[in-house]
Amino acid sequence: DITTRTSVFLSTVDCAHTVPFYLLQQSGRRLDAMIVDEAGAVPEWKMPALTVCAPELIILVGDQQQLPPFTRASRTEAPLSVLQRMEAVLPAGSIKMLRLQYRMPPQICEFL
Repeated sequence: DITTRTSVFLSTVDCAHTVPFYLLQQSGRRLDAMIVDEAGAVPEWKMPALTVCAPELIILVGDQQQLPPFTRASRTEAPLSVLQRMEAVLPAGSIKMLRLQYRMPPQICEFL
């Protein structure tokens, strides 16, 4: 059985509540942590589906000012992302921002 031999599950946000939940339920295992990459592009209304797996810890990684949530709604109707909501409701200092990044050459960063 894959759930007894696996310690990491990888999934898209849209499928995270189906396959891992089913496999974990069948094996009786719990999900220790869920890491959501590009959480700035995840609409907040998708979070309940992610919590179906009942992880002990959810880590959101992303940039709330980068890509907006993926949706078919017009730009004026765009939903808040998970990170935008967290930024709005959590106490100051709760969100940890990276101080160093390796994706952009320093010259471009200085220009921007």
